[in-house]
Amino acid sequence: MNFLLEAIKISFKKNFAYPLNFIFVILDELIDFFGVVILWYSYMDQSMDLQDWNALALTNFMGFTLISSSISNLFVGTAYLPDLISEGSLDLYLIRPYGTFALINLERCNFLRFVLTFPLGLALAAKGVHSLESFAFYLLALFTCITASFVLEFMGIMLYVFSFWLKNSSMLSFFFRMLTSIRKYPLHYITNKVIKILLTLVPVLFTATIPTRIQSFHSGIQLVVILIGMTLVTRYALKHLWLKGLQSYESAN
Repeated sequence: MNFLLEAIKISFKKNFAYPLNFIFVILDELIDFFGVVILWYSYMDQSMDLQDWNALALTNFMGFTLISSSISNLFVGTAYLPDLISEGSLDLYLIRPYGTFALINLERCNFLRFVLTFPLGLALAAKGVHSLESFAFYLLALFTCITASFVLEFMGIMLYVFSFWLKNSSMLSFFFRMLTSIRKYPLHYITNKVIKILLTLVPVLFTATIPTRIQSFHSGIQLVVILIGMTLVTRYALKHLWLKGLQSYESAN
């Protein structure tokens, strides 16, 4: 716990190292957020087809999108994993008495961006909660969004772990990030079964679209079981790959 608090403190110090940096981070997040708001509400004002989604559902969706992207900000450090492996400098993290992924992440996390976006996402996703029943659906939707976001990041780490054998997994990671970037868009209108299966196995649908269905329309609840199964499989696969990869690791020392 002390290590975590120290990492958070260092992260905030980095953001305040230059007087204008803190302001620019806030402006960057606000521009990104209001850009999305303007886009989707303009879409609705033009009476374009969002099927059965209304303004409330769209607000909930934007909330879950913010929550998911804020969690991604906690995993930016994993992008350095291929470099650490190829340079043989992973030893610096393997010998420390903490989890390797946690150490790599915490050294590079931007907690300020997380603090700015996560609470705003919670507030937007909670809009429309007016009873105990709707609050229960909100909690289930929130659980789905957060779990799927972590699973996506774990899948991303799995691709980075392939650097033990490929020595350069940047292209794999690039395509994966391109695929996961579509979580910012409502995906309920997709009818192609193959694409739907792909976006379910790589749980992009679970980050915002399905939580919105749960929260706003009280549907899709049974899909949470699939997500839980995927979480267990991903965790096992990541652990297995990591241990196998360490056997192939060549230290610079």
